[in-house]
Amino acid sequence: NIYNQIPQLKSTAVALGCFDGIHLGHQAVIDKLFLPEYTSLNKAVFSFADGPAFKNGADSIASYGDKCDFLNEMGIEELVLPSFDSVKEYSPEGFFNDILIDKLDARLLVCGENYRFGKMAAGDVNLLREFCKRQGIAFIVVPAVTYGGGVIFSSPIRGGLF
Repeated sequence: NIYNQIPQLKSTAVALGCFDGIHLGHQAVIDKLFLPEYTSLNKAVFSFADGPAFKNGADSIASYGDKCDFLNEMGIEELVLPSFDSVKEYSPEGFFNDILIDKLDARLLVCGENYRFGKMAAGDVNLLREFCKRQGIAFIVVPAVTYGGGVIFSSPIRGGLF
């Protein structure tokens, strides 16, 4: 299922990130959703149909359709892809409580080590870890993936470095 509004889901393992292309770093985050201890959870990705990087003139690595197809092929059952504008005013705590807990019923959250969330990107992985601990939610931070001595992330890929 692909949602452009935030749906009401049940018992999810959620990968968080921009996912503007599904490179090896993104795949490492998504792969954690499939650890044996989380097999009973619905697999979801929370990203954006657009995002701040795109508004600043950066191109997406993969088209919206290709991104959706690839995530489905990876076994993702729920793609939650609202517009960035629809969530950009949430405080970090509001985003966590209102969206991740109340709407998506997250039981596991997975993100990369540089993940930011909330208004003005005020939340980071340390804050998210604290929120998860308070709520008893499993949390996994995936370290940066390297290739050929460099960290894989979207900007160098756009520039043709990987």
